[in-house]
Amino acid sequence: MAKANVDLPNGTKIHIDGTSEEIGKILELYKSEGKGDEKIDKPKKKTKYKTKKTGRKKSKSGPKQYIRELKTAGFFKVKRNLKEVQKKLEEKGHIYPMNELSTPLRNLVQDSELGRIKGKDGWVYVNRQG
Repeated sequence: MAKANVDLPNGTKIHIDGTSEEIGKILELYKSEGKGDEKIDKPKKKTKYKTKKTGRKKSKSGPKQYIRELKTAGFFKVKRNLKEVQKKLEEKGHIYPMNELSTPLRNLVQDSELGRIKGKDGWVYVNRQG
């Protein structure tokens, strides 16, 4: 005599004792009626880590972090424009178009990590005083 345990999507649990042919016919009935999402004696896989669904995952690397590294290295001791920042990042192997660098630079200014001054040809970025 064969046994089967079936968990239906609506939470119903079915325990079947019978021959393998009988169990097969019952399972086919549920599949043909659109109820074929049952799980047979398969424990759910447990994930080791849970993820929060609060938005984008914060990255430990990316343009903002690479710009911070330039700041730490003293790159912004003199005024630097967006093109100079892009070129320095490219020298370090981080290739970004200018439109992907303007937002991280602006965010660093808003976070008071960098200063921004309006120059003749656009904004220039420097270390903040203090």
